[in-house]
Amino acid sequence: MERHIHCPDPDETTLAQFEHCCSQDYVTAAALMPDAHAGYVAPIGAVLIARDHVVPAWVGYDIGCGMIAVKLSGKDLLKKCKAHREAIYERVRARIPMGMGNKNDIHKLTKETREDYKKLVERFAQGPHDRDILNFFRQGAEAHLGTLGGGNHFIELDEHDGDVWLVIHSGSRGVGYKVAQKYMQKSAGRDWQYEETHPLSVDSELGKEYLNILSFGLEFALLNRLE
Repeated sequence: MERHIHCPDPDETTLAQFEHCCSQDYVTAAALMPDAHAGYVAPIGAVLIARDHVVPAWVGYDIGCGMIAVKLSGKDLLKKCKAHREAIYERVRARIPMGMGNKNDIHKLTKETREDYKKLVERFAQGPHDRDILNFFRQGAEAHLGTLGGGNHFIELDEHDGDVWLVIHSGSRGVGYKVAQKYMQKSAGRDWQYEETHPLSVDSELGKEYLNILSFGLEFALLNRLE
């Protein structure tokens, strides 16, 4: 099996999790990134190629977690941002729901975001899915759009070569958590001690459902950052 460790000094837990994942017979290649650290089951910052299988506990709770960077424009923008940094900070804190469990007022979402979200839900409904999850997407998930979350998620303004960039790190929020927990339990066959390695065949009914979930989660997380 092809394996690469790019992390200069992984701690024992991170390395043990990586070795555990590599020991599975369906894993054909693996890599540990420089910023890798311990996760629930698989290390955060690990890349794993699992032939014909997907492991919900390896994907984890924040499906689609990622970053976006947007170059901003405007006359004397850098100067203005530096002069009004405290006001910008307070405005962001007042406008963006932050922390665990905080949601948004869906009526504050842009028209474009709400329309894109409806299309996303309908695409999901056309694939294999769990009815309870679909109902959640139609009735409650929209309130997680335009939120930041907690942990290492952030919103910041950066300077590069005189330009101002808006950088956001966030994910699928409560949506990712809810579906991750459900499919960890489904793959484990129980609702306790489910944060373990329980692979799903991509050709199985559950595997197809979960792949559809992953597709939804990735697009939801991107839509969250764009909002």
